[in-house]
Formats: sequence, structure tokens, C-alpha cells
Amino acid sequence: MKPPPKRKRPSKFEEAGARFYNDAIYVASPATWSMRITKIFSGSRKLGKIHQNVLFFVKGDAKKATKEIGAVKFGDTPGQLGLKCD
Repeated sequence: MKPPPKRKRPSKFEEAGARFYNDAIYVASPATWSMRITKIFSGSRKLGKIHQNVLFFVKGDAKKATKEIGAVKFGDTPGQLGLKCD
């Protein structure tokens, strides 16, 4: 797991005593992106993003927190939806 790039000053999470734990990428629907990007690109030639970087921080013992949260319920997997994952 690779932490985010080093910053000159700590984030508010770090100031509160939490440490970087994990990161993920949330991919938004391309349908809404196509409606927004036409105007943005026409005026500035700036590319649009359909993802967001999500950073996770933990304060205290991550394993203890995992036990306290309990089992995780997952939604439909791509296979259950009939989608191929390569």
C-alpha cells in the first residue's frame, strides 16, 4: 500500500491523531460526465474526471476497530449483475 504524496504540512486528520490507512478510487457514472464535460471542454479544453480519490485514515488500532464494526455486507458483485471482469 502506497501512501499519498508527502505534504509540507499535516492534514486535519493527522492533526487530530489519525494516520493514513488506505486509499481507493470511486468511479462515477460516465453518463453524467458526458453531460457536464461538453461545456467545460469547449470553453477551456480541460479534461473531465469520472473518478474521485478516496483516502482512509484510522485513529487507534485498526484491527480492534474492524472487530468492533463486525461483518461487512457487500452489494451485488459484477458477476451477479452479468458483467465481465477482466
